[in-house]
Amino acid sequence: MLIPIGDINPRRTVPIVNYLLIAANVGIFVNLYFLAPPGEYERAVFNHGFIPVAWGWRDLVTSQFLHGGIAHLVGNMMFLWIAGDNVEDRLGHLGYPVFYLLSGL
Repeated sequence: MLIPIGDINPRRTVPIVNYLLIAANVGIFVNLYFLAPPGEYERAVFNHGFIPVAWGWRDLVTSQFLHGGIAHLVGNMMFLWIAGDNVEDRLGHLGYPVFYLLSGL
């Protein structure tokens, strides 16, 4: 697997929404994985992750902010950091979060 370290696409705007999405993903992970009582992370993933047999509309959104571990989080946030700013620059500050949520569905 290749690990990207950056891109050469210039931005026209500051990717505020991308920064907020990264902060939300990292904040939720740190809160549940490190700061919550033991077993809380597993309980949150079970209750709010996407389980195809027993899914709800809420799970389709909350599962986008849950990760399987530190490596999963770091990998996803690295790609979001590199590619997300370009997508936000193209779609705009309002279109990008809509795209992010819809692509997770």
